[in-house]
Amino acid sequence: MEPVFTVAHGYETPVMAPAPQHGSGQMEEQGRRGWRVGRVPCAVVARLLLFLGVTVGFAFAIYRACHNHNKRDLVFAIVTYFLVVVFACCFAKLQQLRRDPAATEAEMRRVRIAAWVVSTALGIAATLRVADAVHGLALKLVVWAVSIVLHGLGFYFLFLRKGANVARQPESALPGRVSPEEKV
Repeated sequence: MEPVFTVAHGYETPVMAPAPQHGSGQMEEQGRRGWRVGRVPCAVVARLLLFLGVTVGFAFAIYRACHNHNKRDLVFAIVTYFLVVVFACCFAKLQQLRRDPAATEAEMRRVRIAAWVVSTALGIAATLRVADAVHGLALKLVVWAVSIVLHGLGFYFLFLRKGANVARQPESALPGRVSPEEKV
């Protein structure tokens, strides 16, 4: 039985439109978009701000080295900044290759080798600087020993560890995921 006022005034009960149906890819696309600033993902904005912060820090270090007429500090700041930028580029390329299904294992290995070489050069530059700053032969040897162990661990995890050469896993290998073939 309808309420009295709907019958007396000729009012019909409103019909609700059905909820929009999402295709299988639409909801996934919404989830992948994530946080955005305008049309730019927040991850891009965060990376840009981080890059600008690092650049400002190195620019200040270069300014201080020039102002103090310290050539060692100047060379260290320039070389370190260059190596940090090259390492960031290697890391971005490695991430891009991991997402690319057409990427070959040889490409991935070359980029991994480049990233390890650049990170080793960066570590050696920092180790030289730290070892130069500490007093006493024992402390210098400790600094070099720690550096060698860390670079050896980096080499192990990038190249020698079982599964280190696995470029990417199929979607079904991820927990809770079903591959498109299994869906059918």
